Amino acid sequence: MDSYTELMKDNLFIEQDDEDYSEKLKRALEMFRSFDEALSAFIVKKGYSGDMEDVSAKIEFIRGKFKNADMDIPRGIGKWFTEHKRIEKNTAIQFCFAFNLNMEEANDFFRRISLTRGFDCHDREEIVYYFALKNGLSYQKAREMIQEIPKAAPEKIDFDGEMVYTSSIVKEIDRLRTAQELISFMKENISQFAYNNARAYTDIRDLWQDITDVNTGIAVREKRDFDIRFDDEKYINNYIPNAIEAKNDSLWTTYLQILGLLGNNMKNNAERSIKSILKESKLIHVFAEDCFPDRDGLQKILNGVHVSDEKVRKMLILLLFYKECGKLAVESKSYEITGAASERILSGINRHLLDAGYPDLYEGNPYDWMFLYCINTNIPLVVFREDFMRESFYQSLE
Repeated sequence: MDSYTELMKDNLFIEQDDEDYSEKLKRALEMFRSFDEALSAFIVKKGYSGDMEDVSAKIEFIRGKFKNADMDIPRGIGKWFTEHKRIEKNTAIQFCFAFNLNMEEANDFFRRISLTRGFDCHDREEIVYYFALKNGLSYQKAREMIQEIPKAAPEKIDFDGEMVYTSSIVKEIDRLRTAQELISFMKENISQFAYNNARAYTDIRDLWQDITDVNTGIAVREKRDFDIRFDDEKYINNYIPNAIEAKNDSLWTTYLQILGLLGNNMKNNAERSIKSILKESKLIHVFAEDCFPDRDGLQKILNGVHVSDEKVRKMLILLLFYKECGKLAVESKSYEITGAASERILSGINRHLLDAGYPDLYEGNPYDWMFLYCINTNIPLVVFREDFMRESFYQSLE
């Protein structure tokens, strides 16, 4: 484990009863490295031996790798270092070829450096890049192959129809040996590449059913058995009246309950959004704020409408976290977890992420870290709600 990951893992053990608990959480967030810091650590492992403060030298090293691979040099390299700009997924893929990474190294680059998912083998182009990298083909060859494959217009996922999951596609691809075999396979099955994230979308729909079922849903049982209202009188003014007593809860109401924001303190604004709360928070890192699960994204996923990979992954993590912790709470009538419960919660989340084609939780990812931190406590759902979501709410009012 590298020193950065070790540092962020150590920060998972901040004690809730420390006098300066909140300040320690804030300092932990300040320790997350920017993309250029992660990239600098990466190029050192790949042979850079110059001055770490010399931005021009680091840029030239990266440019040299792309030139040697006969690839176009990405635009805006300087801004990665001077403005801490992150790279797009396609640029991350180009890095894999320019630095001649193997598949294990590529997945590590996606997970720890660019903080993105690995190759999406339900995506027409990424499936070719996956095959090319795995079989030692050049980036130029991959681009030539892509030109021979018809485009597949994005479509809504038909949950009632036959869906082919990414894992099945990967198994088929791994049996192929030549570029022409891959091209023929994709031409014959092009309809399979008109949607992606099918497994994750299906999981999210199943999770939502487990959470909201009118008789057995975790959120329904939690509301019945616990006083979870967010009703401090300090800021009451035109808020949701008696929302906690609602019989047929809306998606928005259940969403707020999961976050611990349901009740009179959460304004029933027209936008149905918590963006302003997240933006002002000193405990929600800017990367965690980006694509944070929201009502609109959840509604689109449940309807099979395409949203970004990052939105899907973060939504999946939130719902898995709530299901695992909420289920334990309603079954034991307590938010406190004991014994090996934290390991079971973590392994359950990671298993679902990996099965859906997403990387498991990583301490160096600010969004993942928040959930890893909560899981490491003996009251994970309470800590998530009280110390992150509700605290962010109060900060937004200051």
